[in-house]
Amino acid sequence: MDYIQLAEQDFSFLGRGSKYTGVFQLQGPTKISAELEGEIEMGHNDHLTIEILGKVKGNIRCFDLEIFGYFEGIIYAQGTIIIHHTAHISGEINATNVIIKPGAILNTDLHTNEKT
Repeated sequence: MDYIQLAEQDFSFLGRGSKYTGVFQLQGPTKISAELEGEIEMGHNDHLTIEILGKVKGNIRCFDLEIFGYFEGIIYAQGTIIIHHTAHISGEINATNVIIKPGAILNTDLHTNEKT
């Protein structure tokens, strides 16, 4: 039987039912299904996903971001943000590219830039 060597993996998953508060520096692809309040700083070129059950309040600095769940705060993304139809977002978005799927709920200031 093959085993996954977790020490060699570079991803993060914050699961549903958990609550986190603080400053987070995350490496590799990251998925959030938990409630999180604070600052998220992703590694260079790393992808962050707020899952449908995820609730994030605070500031995010990342490359690419996909939002299926709830976000309140300020986002700085150097790549692309994809906002899915199940997303609820309030605050400010600063990104190079933004894709908004029909049905998403937004109450934001949206800024697209060459680099953020």
